[in-house]
Amino acid sequence: MGALSSQSPFDSCIGSNSLKLIFLPKTMQTAQIKVTNENGLHTRPGAVFVKACQGFASTVTVDNKGHKADAKSLMKLMSAGITKNDMITLTIEGSDEAAAMEQLKVIIESLIGEGKTSDCHYLMP
Repeated sequence: MGALSSQSPFDSCIGSNSLKLIFLPKTMQTAQIKVTNENGLHTRPGAVFVKACQGFASTVTVDNKGHKADAKSLMKLMSAGITKNDMITLTIEGSDEAAAMEQLKVIIESLIGEGKTSDCHYLMP
């Protein structure tokens, strides 16, 4: 019978004195948000939301009833058909995901851009 080895199965590939790779689990931020605006997430507030998403390095996805859309594209966001009382799932993954989630939740919950777009400048990254 062979002896048990304390070597990794990768040691023969990279050498026992070589740099070892460590794989960390991926993280992401996810939140469910109810859209309360009478007109849902239509073009004007959608454009404000998309512009804010584009200011982050992270990937931002919106899921509405199983329809996932890249939130950095107004056309894709509009194709999700987000209307009043829809419960959407916002998923953000990347280096600035925490900051992105904090800011984007505020935008969706208040639907800034509906009346005066000047009200939203303090929220832009």
